[in-house]
Amino acid sequence: MRIILENEGKFLPGMDQIVFQYSSESAARVQRVARIEALLLSITLLVLGLEGVFIFRPAALRLRRTIEELWDTEDRLRREKATAERLLAAQRAPAPPAAVRGRPTPTLGIVKG
Repeated sequence: MRIILENEGKFLPGMDQIVFQYSSESAARVQRVARIEALLLSITLLVLGLEGVFIFRPAALRLRRTIEELWDTEDRLRREKATAERLLAAQRAPAPPAAVRGRPTPTLGIVKG
């Protein structure tokens, strides 16, 4: 114990210098890691922004156009269906008698009497 106390004056300044050196080196490393982290965050945000502009926005616009085209096609098909149903109903309807159409009814040689 006496040897330690005798050499304490020489030992403590050296140890303080070593501790301060480690402390400054670790602080520099922490700052470097923080800068790298900020750079990676910036790059990530930039990539996400570019994805939004060049991938998701055009995809959303194309999807909107496709949906509008589908709506237009559905409307057109509904109109065509209604027209086809009217034409079919007109073809299936019984023809009015000839007298109704303004012509005399043929008697086919049958005499009423």
